[in-house]
Amino acid sequence: DLSALRTATNDGNAGAPQVALSADGTKAAAVWTRSNGPYDVVQSASATISAGVATWGAVHDLSAPRTVGLTDGFATYPQIALSADGTKATAIWSRYNGTIWVVQSASATISSGTATWGAVHDLSAPRTVGLTDGDAYNLQIALSADGTKATAVWQRWNGTIYVVQSASATIAAGMATWGAVHDLSALRTATNDGNTGAPQVALSADGTKATALWVRYNGTYNVVQSASATISAGTATWGAVHDLSAPRSATTDGNAYSPQIALSADGKKATAIWTRSNGTYYVVQSASATIAAGAVAWGATTDLSDPTQYSDWSMGGSQHPLGLSADGRTATAVWQTNRTAYVTSATITGNTATWTALTPLDTVAASRINSEAVAISADGTQGLAIWGGFDGTNFVVKAAPSRSLPKPVVVKPVTHRHTVTARVYFAQNVYALNAADIATLRALLAKLPAKAKVTSVKVVGYVQGTTNTQGTAWCSLQRARAAAAYLHLRHLGGVFHVSGAGAVGPSSNNRRATITITYTS
Repeated sequence: DLSALRTATNDGNAGAPQVALSADGTKAAAVWTRSNGPYDVVQSASATISAGVATWGAVHDLSAPRTVGLTDGFATYPQIALSADGTKATAIWSRYNGTIWVVQSASATISSGTATWGAVHDLSAPRTVGLTDGDAYNLQIALSADGTKATAVWQRWNGTIYVVQSASATIAAGMATWGAVHDLSALRTATNDGNTGAPQVALSADGTKATALWVRYNGTYNVVQSASATISAGTATWGAVHDLSAPRSATTDGNAYSPQIALSADGKKATAIWTRSNGTYYVVQSASATIAAGAVAWGATTDLSDPTQYSDWSMGGSQHPLGLSADGRTATAVWQTNRTAYVTSATITGNTATWTALTPLDTVAASRINSEAVAISADGTQGLAIWGGFDGTNFVVKAAPSRSLPKPVVVKPVTHRHTVTARVYFAQNVYALNAADIATLRALLAKLPAKAKVTSVKVVGYVQGTTNTQGTAWCSLQRARAAAAYLHLRHLGGVFHVSGAGAVGPSSNNRRATITITYTS
């Protein structure tokens, strides 16, 4: 057990675990959130690993405690990155300061499983006096192989829209010096465009090159965008923004979501995947790029999944559906189509990827896949796919190297079925969770019995009905996704069904998301 057991009547719940491993697999560092009763704190521990046995060091609180008499302290969305030799780590999270959510970071030196953490830095800007801006979420961190350079991305509310931002750092002896914050996504240019989300970043091994992806609403639908940077002494110079997903060709297609990016060790080759609606189904797509001095040349977009069926990588269930070899010439992707997991691989020359035929990994037609991940060796010759879900009778986890079919690992059969429900509410034009929403979701999770097996989580977002219907479907979906993302971070299992119902009525109470958790006991 990494997190401490309950010591009072309401503390102890832990979630959102993330782990990073050294290149030789002998060292690890982990972060998670743990409730101390009134609020969640980000914690970390490091380990040495020998013959498959991990020896974990002391647990450290990374996020600051609550200021006496105030309402700050909540911390969530922790991420961690580790140097190749496992002696340096950098962590990032979002903490509520009593008014807004601020992205924070700290770095550590690690020796024999003992981490010495440096000072905490606020990365996202504080609220502008007299305005309503400031909340920052959905963060990602990438670290150079030697652990001396880092680049982070996040989305921040500027008072009107969410903007993707980035900063880079140099790190010495556990102390990070962060450079200036850059707006990566464009500001609003029309009456309803500009909102962004799902930022991702990848860094070259030497930390001097970065490529970021995100989703931006253009006023009609969501577009996957990308930019690349050269970095020197913590100062990043970002190049032009590129639209990766195709523009709308009819009245209902175009919406793109869930981008993922992988970068070669030298930072000169990138491969991205995302899902895009063709008007009827969401299709997994990919493109590859060559990068020189921050200038990117993206190749043609390829449909990876069957365009006549719905495909994705199970919203929030996986953060690793794409793997890339160190030289950027071999890629592997995994996703689910019609409740079956699929994998495919590509050889890449320049910015042209040649993808192989689809390989079905799971032949159980009734299987409800809810998480997938893939890893690929540095030389691109070995791969491992893993996925899991509910097959109608059992919870199963499966893995397959190359193209061999796995045997399922059965967790437990279904018995009696129950549900718990909750609602979270949003301010106008906002789809990020606030402290009250998080408290509601924590209370919902607390209703689940200790031995409950969650089978499904249904999250539906809504917006208040107005005469302006532009963006209502998108905003309602983002509200649902925000609630679902938090539940995933708290390690809630089950099959997630996340949707946006658009506008439902004029009352402000309709700015909400409803959550229904079905479980067996």
